[in-house]
Amino acid sequence: RLKARLGWSDADDGTFWIGLKDFCASFAQLYVCKIPNPSWAHAEVQGEWRGESAGGCSNYDTVGANPQWSITIGERPVACLVCLAQADARGTDLDGDGVEDEPFPIGLSVVYKRGERVRKLYASDWCARTAPFRNTREVSLDVTLEPRSGGATTTYTLLPSTFEPGQERNFRIRVFSDRPVEVAPLR
Repeated sequence: RLKARLGWSDADDGTFWIGLKDFCASFAQLYVCKIPNPSWAHAEVQGEWRGESAGGCSNYDTVGANPQWSITIGERPVACLVCLAQADARGTDLDGDGVEDEPFPIGLSVVYKRGERVRKLYASDWCARTAPFRNTREVSLDVTLEPRSGGATTTYTLLPSTFEPGQERNFRIRVFSDRPVEVAPLR
């Protein structure tokens, strides 16, 4: 009945039908990929957690050492898809322990600090965050950023981090938005 309601037909088009019981027996994970609207604006920045800039998450006093970016919006709310992707570690042994590296647990926070660097995080600062930290190559946030200051612009802070300090890796942040935003590094 569901096949008929969905208008599904058994065609040679690369799609297939599988019952839930068979799906669960055959697959352990399901990955849903959100594809942003092609008309949305796009900004991309590269970064790295290295040495002192590998500050770890907000459980640690070193969270403020992580690389950070400002994201500035105009007078109207902006729908954003913000993606944090760490460099692919498969096939590498960067730490020299003889074991193939795996992705670090990573997370991304959007914080309202009026565009200033995060030094310490309080619960009231968070606007959105990925949670819990996951050892996966990429995490993303689907968030609507609201104007706050009553002025022409509002500036938030993007804070990417690994879970623990000292976890070193290159990463990329991509911001897709229904209106143009300005993304700039915070020193």
